[in-house]
Amino acid sequence: MIIEKIKEIISEDLKKVDNIINNSLNSNLKLINDINKYIIHNKGKRLRPTILLLIAKACKYKGNNHISSAAIIELIHTATLLHDDVIDESLIRRNQQTINNKWDNKVAILVGDFLYSRAFQIMVKIKNINILKILSNSTNTLSEGEILQLIQKKNFNINENNYLKIIHYKTATLFQAAANIGSLLNNNTEHLSKNISKYGFHLGIIYQLIDDILDYLSKKNLYGKYDGNDLKDGKLTLPLIYILKNGKKEKRNLIKNNIITKNKNSLKDIKEIIINSNAIEYTMSIAKKHANEAKKAISLLPKSKYLDSLIFIIDFTINRKY
Repeated sequence: MIIEKIKEIISEDLKKVDNIINNSLNSNLKLINDINKYIIHNKGKRLRPTILLLIAKACKYKGNNHISSAAIIELIHTATLLHDDVIDESLIRRNQQTINNKWDNKVAILVGDFLYSRAFQIMVKIKNINILKILSNSTNTLSEGEILQLIQKKNFNINENNYLKIIHYKTATLFQAAANIGSLLNNNTEHLSKNISKYGFHLGIIYQLIDDILDYLSKKNLYGKYDGNDLKDGKLTLPLIYILKNGKKEKRNLIKNNIITKNKNSLKDIKEIIINSNAIEYTMSIAKKHANEAKKAISLLPKSKYLDSLIFIIDFTINRKY
């Protein structure tokens, strides 16, 4: 896999990131330790910390703050997943039971809060006010994104621009934060920093749009999520927004009625409407536009194996099946 080969380039740094994460999760409370072992046992792709580390290396950073910053990014990301799973009533993540499913909602929320607190403890140790600003602002924006999505649930008048704002806030923000910190550590020019930030933004948008597509393409995708979860929850993602704007009236009404009534028996019909339309192709076309913008933004970095890896990550993200 391309992503695993990329990780080999920064394997020593990633090991240090994992060590910081593992050490930060230790607690005097057995319940927290049990859950943290459960989380560590099945860690995710580490995509966000990988981006931060690669950008720092591409910018020829020589210090150690990129390690701690990458660990913070991953802790914040994991905390948001725990909270998301409660909100979405998710049962499976990464091919295992979610924390709220294996334990309960209260435990998942509190452990998510614990991860946030650990992230901020590490943040203080870095003693860099600019990194603190990026991370605190990003955490705030993430929360706003979740609230925006909640407000827009079952809103059949939502348009593409409003939806892209939601996924910018709730998904792209943390990718952008990772890119910004990787750049900040090297004191790059304002022009280069802005372009590196754009890379993170566009990559985050791509990631969510591909998630939207995968929600319709398999009974159970390789990442342990069952398809149609967003649809069941009344979330209007881009493929559905496309159909509600461009589909035939009877199909639009079928979708609206079934989302309102939560008719699970018609989920298969809605999935077929999406797949047999241009909704998936349209969503992919938007993702590809962002991929081109991401490649353009990152191209200002000097040529290196780290730059090559950052470009490969764009291709991995848009072609991923999990």
